[in-house]
Amino acid sequence: MDPKSGANSHRHPSYIAIWVVLIVALFASVGLALLHQRRLAAILIFVLATIKAFLVIAYYMHLKWEPRFVALVVAAGFLALAILFFGLMPDIVHVYGR
Repeated sequence: MDPKSGANSHRHPSYIAIWVVLIVALFASVGLALLHQRRLAAILIFVLATIKAFLVIAYYMHLKWEPRFVALVVAAGFLALAILFFGLMPDIVHVYGR
């Protein structure tokens, strides 16, 4: 916030443009699901989902304009989630996998 005017010092992006990018990525994900190469399709769908999540976090949740420590707290949460996921994956695959 600007101390003199009390207004935000950042310029808001075009939310319509970001929404259009999210919709295009959605249709791309659905189109990728129709590919016959399932492994490649799954990887590309997850990459698109990650990009969409970062767009929502950065622009709609305004994390792009927050102080750096807020982004570090969010990143620490995602790191903890990844450690939990990949730490438990061997047990899940062993019990329920092939």
